[in-house]
Amino acid sequence: MVSFFASLSVLALFTAAALAQEIPCRPDTPVTFYRIFSAAGRLGPFTGANDHMYTTSMDEVNAAFPRYILENDCCKVYKNSTKPQPPPVGGGFPAPDPYDLIPLYRLYTPKWEEDHWYTTSKLENDRAVAAGDISEGIVAWIRGAPGCGTIPMWRFFGDDGSYNGRDHMLVTDPSERAGLIAGGRYTEEFIVGYVWPA
Repeated sequence: MVSFFASLSVLALFTAAALAQEIPCRPDTPVTFYRIFSAAGRLGPFTGANDHMYTTSMDEVNAAFPRYILENDCCKVYKNSTKPQPPPVGGGFPAPDPYDLIPLYRLYTPKWEEDHWYTTSKLENDRAVAAGDISEGIVAWIRGAPGCGTIPMWRFFGDDGSYNGRDHMLVTDPSERAGLIAGGRYTEEFIVGYVWPA
């Protein structure tokens, strides 16, 4: 009987050690994830909507000007996965990235809201597209769990009730997060994933 419990203890220790091992860190350097903003009416009456948009491309930042202006560097992310994500044969899910990187999808709600928003959920992405949103593809690769020097990235949603007042934001700064929560216009939804400080 003692050897049975001793075996269980050894098994538990090996299991705990295996779970404690961190997923390896990706050796190359992540890139800047820019945050740009379009304020409703900034270019005249009835022009645009309040919209935060995020991109790794400075060309996209420049092309969006003057409607969008650069606010800050949100954080750092990866532009691509180290493991190709081919469509799975016969259904199922693609093989995971060896560094626990997951895709961050960018969507656009084209109705009167004109809102860019982000998810790591393929299911949420596909349901939104089926409901009329436009998929703009994978905009970045981020970690699905903490580690490797990452910080959490929260998704917020705000709606002031006006025709163009809907807006999603991604936030990594704890002070900005606290300010948004205290301000009342935005509601914290959840942690989207984990990214590297700007």
